[in-house]
Amino acid sequence: MRVDMPKADLKLAPSEAILGPSTLIYEGNEMNFQGQLDNLIAYALRDELLTGTLDFSSPRLDLLALAGEESTEAASESEDTTAMTVIRLPENIDFVLNAKIDSLLYDNIQIANLNGKIRLKEARASMEDVTMNMLGGKLSTSGDYNSKPEMPTANFRFAIQGFSFKESYRSLDMVKQIAPIMENMEGNYDMALD
Repeated sequence: MRVDMPKADLKLAPSEAILGPSTLIYEGNEMNFQGQLDNLIAYALRDELLTGTLDFSSPRLDLLALAGEESTEAASESEDTTAMTVIRLPENIDFVLNAKIDSLLYDNIQIANLNGKIRLKEARASMEDVTMNMLGGKLSTSGDYNSKPEMPTANFRFAIQGFSFKESYRSLDMVKQIAPIMENMEGNYDMALD
């Protein structure tokens, strides 16, 4: 496991941390960062609001290589016995992540041109205008997870345009199980989910 950081720029002050253009390379994945955190000391000592932004970009990310896994098949063979719990997000953070990934690989799903914003604010994580090209078409999504209520809520919208039947069958194990007929279908499909 080799980690390279050919470029890094960090400026620290009592009230802020500024991450200048920085590059991290891990397992052949180049990740570029730039951003800022404000109100650090007040957040650490008095639990006040922490604000910040991070711009993240990458020409290519292989998520399994980043996680140190060979394939999702091996991971799915063992039974998960962990009890499910509610994930509570902090209420005193207002943070925006702007992402741009040219090529993303997850198992056997190839994703291109992933762009979008993720915001954490007042115990809510929201995705805003996240778009990506995959399965021969385009996926757009927006929505949020709100952990503030006793019973957290999730509200997401997905718009699929021009996904290939054959590519969906080849890439998605779930499709192979619930719609094996897609292996022999020609053409594309659109779908909207709320």
